[in-house]
Order: sequence, then structure tokens, then C-alpha cells
Amino acid sequence: MRLPRPVRQTGYLLSLGAMLAGTTVLTLVTYGETDVATQFHYIPIIISAFLFGTLGALICAVVAGFLAGPYLLITGRVSDPQWLPWITRFLFYAVIGLITSRLSATIMQQAKEFQALFHVAQAINSSLRPSSVLRRIVRHARNRLRIRAVSIRLLDPKTGELALAASEGLSPSYIAKGRVDVDSSAIDRQALDGQTVVVEDVARSDQLQYADEVRSEGIGAIMVVPLKSRRRPLGVFRAYASKPKRFRKAERSLIEAFANQAATAIENAELYDNLRQSYFETVRSLTRTLEARDPATAGHSERVTHLVALIGERLGLRRDEVDLLRFGAVLHDIGKVGISEDALGTVGPTNGTPADLLFQTHPLIGESILQPVSFLEPVLPMVTCHHEYLDGSGYPEGLRGESIPFFGRLAAAANEFDRLVSAWEGDPLEAIGAAREQIRAMAGTKLDAEIVDVLLQVTESMQELTGERGDLDVSADRDTDVEDEDEV
Repeated sequence: MRLPRPVRQTGYLLSLGAMLAGTTVLTLVTYGETDVATQFHYIPIIISAFLFGTLGALICAVVAGFLAGPYLLITGRVSDPQWLPWITRFLFYAVIGLITSRLSATIMQQAKEFQALFHVAQAINSSLRPSSVLRRIVRHARNRLRIRAVSIRLLDPKTGELALAASEGLSPSYIAKGRVDVDSSAIDRQALDGQTVVVEDVARSDQLQYADEVRSEGIGAIMVVPLKSRRRPLGVFRAYASKPKRFRKAERSLIEAFANQAATAIENAELYDNLRQSYFETVRSLTRTLEARDPATAGHSERVTHLVALIGERLGLRRDEVDLLRFGAVLHDIGKVGISEDALGTVGPTNGTPADLLFQTHPLIGESILQPVSFLEPVLPMVTCHHEYLDGSGYPEGLRGESIPFFGRLAAAANEFDRLVSAWEGDPLEAIGAAREQIRAMAGTKLDAEIVDVLLQVTESMQELTGERGDLDVSADRDTDVEDEDEV
């Protein structure tokens, strides 16, 4: 168990006092026959420098200098009225203490910097969602650099806008000052060309897009570092100082190290999202091929996917959960691949015919197909339970109430709504209105009331329903993961 800091410091002081006292006794015992005894005073001075910094080292040097007096008296080396030997030894002790304290401070500072970069590297390796990683980077950077603020802005290649991705230390009013455009911001334009830009005094600079807002924010100096991938510029990393200053070489190196970590996190996330989107597009192609066997259900999986994603977002699910919902929704009818074309036309309530019974097995067939895919395990209930009802009248197992997993109840509501809209003959606006009324009537009896309530909210806007694509959301990172509270 780690002792409280005051207890540890008291122990350090007692240990140093014991060392000094022991050295003094050793000096007296040797009766001035050797200088070795006084050399032991360096040990507590060096230890004080590491534990208590410059002030601790100087205090210990003063004490050691006076304790060296018995040795000087015994050997008669204070006969000089100037007591020069005594003063010389004290000054030598003080110099040793100062040098040691400075070395100790440098080592500790570098250790903290390495620790901060290590925590950032851990964040990059443990998460492929850039928002939480970038927030952690700016927090660590500001704490380690001890500066006014830090921000990361990402470039939109289409619009030329640098959108704020993460910041620490900037006021809401400054953040809301307006768009940051590459064409209007000279320092950002230079940074995106690959240069590190330093504005040592913002009051004398004409390179700022929002010069008045920068000064009102209390910013005195800015350093802008490019964020680069192997293929293109990604954005900029900005460090803000409260007063005009010239960033030291060590500060520049640390800021550039944080910027490189941020660029790595962004590039990793892009690669991951591209891979996921490619996989999702492959899955969509498979479901489209499947739906081509039954023209009556063309586009059904994509509409259900879109609706499920809207419901999941409105329920406050994390982005990774919404992405999984999209996979589960687009694959919810994958089991139909094992159903004959004669049975595929079965929709809505069934009559117990052999074709109906065969059709009712498609959720179980879908489950058996997807079970080997480990990352889809959380959303398998969307495949197996999208025809289950709360009152037990659904299939394939006739589950009731809470025995139907939440994701299964969500898929059932979205699936039922699209089935009702698709079955309506006539005006699409009337179809949506009629489907909403029927869904409302099923709340609490056949469908989950909470999910139905959210479904009715998201279907109020016709614009919401016109989206036919169920793409994974790889452009906007809305994950709500709780940030780590580790501070270094």
C-alpha cells in the first residue's frame, strides 16, 4: 500500500537527517586523519536534490557545510580569519546540489513526457474511434506542456474547412467564432503544406483569420503543426500560449510528438472504417442478391437497416452499437437463402401450410449461418427474433415479453413497420400514416412500447423515411464512450 505523501516526505527528511548526523559523527571519530568522512555529505545532498528539488538541495548543502565544521576545526583548517576552506566546501556542496537538482528535474520531466505519450499510444491501440482518442491527446498535451490550450482541427477536402475535432482550454465562445477556412487562414495553409508555423506574438501577426477573437481569448502565441498521413494532409494541431513566447526546442519536439500520435490515430481509424464499410457493402450486395429472388421484398433489408439505425441513435446507443445494429438489420433475412422460392412469398400472418412452416424457419437458418461470425454475436437476436411478438404469437419459438432480447424487439418493430408500409396499396403518405396507427395499436401487446414510441418519433418526418441506404456512419464520430480519467 502506498503511504500518504506527507508521511513519505517526513520519512525522507528523517532519513536525510540521520545521514547527515552519521556523517558528522564519522568525521569526529576519524579525528581529521582523512577527508573521506566529509565526502559522505554528498549523499544526502544528492538525495535531497532528487526528492525536494533545488530548494531542498540548497538547504541540505547549508546544513552539510556547517556540519563539516567539526572536521575543519579538528584539523586546524579554520585558522585563516576568512574561514576560506569552510566557505569553499559549502559552495562546492551547493554547486553539487544545484547540478543534481537540475538533472533530476530534466529526467523527471522527460519521464512524464514519455508517460504521457505512452498513455496516448495505449489509447490509440485500444480504440479505433478517433473522437475519444483525440480528446485524450489534447488533454495530455495541455497538461504536459502547461499551456493555455490545445486543439485539433481536421480538414474537409471538399469544402476546405478545418472542422474542430477536439480541444482543451478554449472557451465555448471562441470555439463558436465561425468556420476556419484554409483559404482565409494563412498559418493553417502553411501548416497543411507541411510546415510547422509559430506565431510568437499574435498582436503583431497578420496571418490570423480571427485576430480579434484570438486576442480576446487571451492567447499570446500559437504553434501550428501539420497532421499528415502517408497520402494527404489530415488537419492541424494547434498549441496556444497565454503570453507571447518563443517555443523552446523541447516544447516543439513534444508538440510534434503529440501531433504525430494524433495523425496515427486518425489514419488508423480511417483504415478501420474503410475496411468495415467495404465489409458492409459486401453484405449489402449479398442481401440484394437474396431479395432479387423475391421482388416483393426488394429494398426491405435496407429500409429496415435505416430505420433501426435511427431508432438506435434516438435511444442514445453508442456509435459502435449502432454500427452493429446496421449489420444485424441488413442481415436479418439472410436465412431466406435456405428457403425455396415457392415459400418466399409468405408475408404477414401465416396459415400453417407446409410453405408457411418452411418460411418460419428462416430466422433459425439465418442464425446458423451467422453464428461463426464472432463480432455479430451481440446482434444475432435481430436475426432470430425479428418475427417474435410480446404476446407469444410470433415465430420461430413463440417467445414472450422480456424473454425476447432487446435487439430482437427492436428489429421486430422496424420489420413490422416496413411490412405494413410495403403492403399498403396507394399513396405512400397514406401508407406511412396507416402503418404508424397500426404500430401504435401494437405497442405493449405485440411490440415493445418504448421502442414503438421512439419509432413513431423518427417516422414523423417523411425526410427520415426517404433514405434508402443503411450505410455505416464512418464520416461523423458520435461515439459516447466514457473517457478515461487518467491524468499524467
